[in-house]
Amino acid sequence: MDLVISGVGVMAHLGDGPEALRALLDRPDVPDTEEVEEGLSVPLGRIGRLRNHPFAARYDRFGQLDSFSRYAFVAAGHALDQADIQAPDERYEGAGVIFGTAFGCQEANLQFDQFSLDPAVGLRGASPLAFKGTVDNAPAGWVSVAYGLRGVNATFVSGFGAGAEAMVAAAAAIEEGRAEVVLCGGVERLLGLQIAALHRADYAPTPYAAEGAVVLVLETAQTARGREHTPVATLAATRRLPRGNPDALARFLRDIDLDPAAVQTVRIATGPWGDREATQATLNDAGVTATPTADAERTGQMFAAQAPLSLALMAAEMAGGAIPAAPALLHAAGEEGEAFVFVLTPA
Repeated sequence: MDLVISGVGVMAHLGDGPEALRALLDRPDVPDTEEVEEGLSVPLGRIGRLRNHPFAARYDRFGQLDSFSRYAFVAAGHALDQADIQAPDERYEGAGVIFGTAFGCQEANLQFDQFSLDPAVGLRGASPLAFKGTVDNAPAGWVSVAYGLRGVNATFVSGFGAGAEAMVAAAAAIEEGRAEVVLCGGVERLLGLQIAALHRADYAPTPYAAEGAVVLVLETAQTARGREHTPVATLAATRRLPRGNPDALARFLRDIDLDPAAVQTVRIATGPWGDREATQATLNDAGVTATPTADAERTGQMFAAQAPLSLALMAAEMAGGAIPAAPALLHAAGEEGEAFVFVLTPA
């Protein structure tokens, strides 16, 4: 089955939409520092609470969305716009939403927990609006309701590879006939205490942490042709593999009849502390000789949104002619011992 990426949407600390995507393809400046705990100030790609965004006009309940969900809502809107899907649209009511996150709704939980610590008001003083955001699948839920997407809906909270896992699951959902269109990707809203904890554990994000969301519209080529839409790129293949196993990677490439030497563009999405050398060794041992690019080195580490971001950047460069019109490979780290690989070809 031919799968295509028909639209990509980005919500990042540099802004959102096509302009942010172009800025992330460049080498943006390191963001300002933020004190994440007393005595520790680090650069942090912060979006903030996202008030008065133009996309608020697209949904009359936008004001009820927590920041975590707003990031996904805006990124999804941009992805749908590029895909020429003006949701809600009854033709796409069966579309699915599958997201991944490393940290989930910790901000909403922190806010809600404050009521239990206040002896004066207790939980009786808690706003119902605060409670709505205390589940990790809130962004997927809000996106599906706001845009009228009633198909498969899932959220992976599986560490830094959750966004990659969401994209693999989206491809599987389409191939298994459970959906023709799936919005997939990663979303992160960061707290200072999360970054401080990573620094304390010697897992400091390199070069800095950044919050945001990246959403891709994945669908069959036939569905895209049905509305006379030209996709951004073709998702030729994807698979979950054991990490650090060049034989498994080489076997995957053989299974899709791809000569490793024919891969001219390679991107890697590692964990926040980086394992570039180990990943490059795996690629080289599998016969892939192209020098990999680690997007996080210039965009900041977006955790579960990092792999979707790298795939979106690679697709945009392929569509714009900035990289060779040849198979391109993304290798994304998952949880301990696993990796996800994606092969893109021109649309």
